[in-house]
This record gives sequence, C-alpha cells and structure tokens, in this order.
Amino acid sequence: MPVRLSERHLRTLGLKGLEARTYLHLLECGPVPVTAIADALHVGVSEARGAVDRLAQRGLACGGQHGQDAEPVEPSSALQCLAQERTVDVLQAQVATENAYRNYRRHMPAAGHEDAFEVIADVQISERIGQAERSARHEVLRFVPHPADHEPLSRSATALLAQGVLHRVVYARAAVEDSAYYREAVRPGVALGIQARVVSTLPTELRIYDGRCALIPLTTAGTRRQRQMLMVRGSGLLSALQELFELAWHSAFPMYTTGPCPPQLAPMERRILELMSTGMTDEHIARRLDVSRRTLSRYMERLAHRTGTATRFQLALAASRRGWL
Repeated sequence: MPVRLSERHLRTLGLKGLEARTYLHLLECGPVPVTAIADALHVGVSEARGAVDRLAQRGLACGGQHGQDAEPVEPSSALQCLAQERTVDVLQAQVATENAYRNYRRHMPAAGHEDAFEVIADVQISERIGQAERSARHEVLRFVPHPADHEPLSRSATALLAQGVLHRVVYARAAVEDSAYYREAVRPGVALGIQARVVSTLPTELRIYDGRCALIPLTTAGTRRQRQMLMVRGSGLLSALQELFELAWHSAFPMYTTGPCPPQLAPMERRILELMSTGMTDEHIARRLDVSRRTLSRYMERLAHRTGTATRFQLALAASRRGWL
C-alpha cells in the first residue's frame, strides 16, 4: 500500500507548518492563485504568498508572483538538498549519543570488552595510523572535518591506491576550501583514485579500515591536535560508525563528476557547477580555478541566463534537473 504524503513527512524534511500545508494544497489543487490558497488555508494573502515564495526558493514550487498561479514542480533535486540538511543534524545526534554511551561505559565495571577498545596516546597516533593503513586490503573510509595541519597524502595511502584498495573520503567544506590542504592532500588523492565527496560539516574525524577497525579522536570536537584516539574493533560501536559513514556518503555531493562533460557545457562551466554544488563560496571557487572573481561572475551570469534562474540554489537545481551534474 503506497504511503500517503502528510504534513508530518514534510516537517521531517524541514518545511514549516504553513509551507507544508501550502505544498499539500498545491499538490491537491494546483495550479491555483495565491488568493485561493489563502482562502483554503484560512490565512492572509501575504502569508500565503510568503509560503509560496519559500517553497519556490527551496525548488518545490513556482509561480505566485504578478498574478501567476502557483503550482508544484518536480521535487527530486530539492528533496535531496533538504535531506542533506537534515542529515547533518542526524549525524551530530548520533555522534553525541555514542559519546554519551562511551562516557557511561567509563564509569561501569569492565564486562569482557577489553579487546574491542584501545586508547592510543598522542606519541603513538601517527605510527598506529600507518600500521592500520598498511594492513588494509579492500577499503579505507574517512571523514575529514577540517584541514589536518596541511597533512599531505601519506606514502602508505599512496601505495594502497596503487594496489587498487578503494578509498572513499567525505570532506567537510572547510577542508576543501583550505588552499594548502587542497593542493597537498585533496587534489593529489583524487588524481590517484580517491572517491571524494563534500558536506557542509562533519561531527568528527573518522578512519575505518576494511570494516574491521576504526579510529576516532577522543578530544573535543573541533580541536585540531589529537591528544588521544580510540581504536574500535569488532563491536556494535564499529557497526554504528560504518553506518554513520554510509549515511554521510550518500547525502554528500561528489567533488568530481565522473563521465563526459555534457555537450551543452564548456569544461570550465561544468567545473564551476561541481564546485558550487559542494557549497563553496564564489571566492573559494575562483581561487580553486585560478580565475578572477569577475571572470567567475561572467560564467555564472551566462549559466543563470541559460537556465532562467536568479540564485545559486536555483542554478544548482536547474543544472541537476538537466543532467549537468
């Protein structure tokens, strides 16, 4: 039996009450004038118009201005963006819960799980990371929440990539916006075969090797220097960390789109859209592409004109709908 869309579903995606009710009304009755929406929902015309405008900004509706009827539009790309916003909140809640449970375990007597957890001191961290990397045979998963003091691509990671070991890395936007880190670690890694994606923020650093062990910091979130790390082996926590990674991976934006460039786009236009979809600012995009802000603005103005869009968000949605991303 198909699930019927409700206001609760739309609230889960981040829509507020009037926005959700307006969207449901458009699905049932649209195209309709804003005045008809106001009458049906028992609100003022200005409130109804504001709700339609916010739905349009999110990519869920169009019209409602200058006497035009409002109506819903194809929602796939907009829903992906809304889901990603909610995913960040879920990730932070998951990690906070796991941290709370670890704190609880510290105050409980040992119960036979000594081999599942190991605290690694600062002086041993680099060595133990190297050992874990060299032992990987199938897949390495990573969260990179911030530029790790411009940490270059390690020799062991380079060797694993050459051997065909899959590397999937989710970067926070702050990491890819750091020019030195991008130059020394991100770009060389992608060139060697790392599959890279970007989200706005990440709650913690994370490394998982072949699904058999993971490394996470025990320091406060946002602290760059790691005084201690926790190595997690076969346990429920390891499974939870793997699920946490997959959740972030599927909600993140690919840094580099595979496949040929669409014939409608020049390579530079495709690259601009890719970087814009990660949430980078114009300043960082221009720096990354080694062009002036004025040159970047000209490219974006041409893309906006071709797609009939007025904002970055609308341009990203239009590019996705046309298969350019």
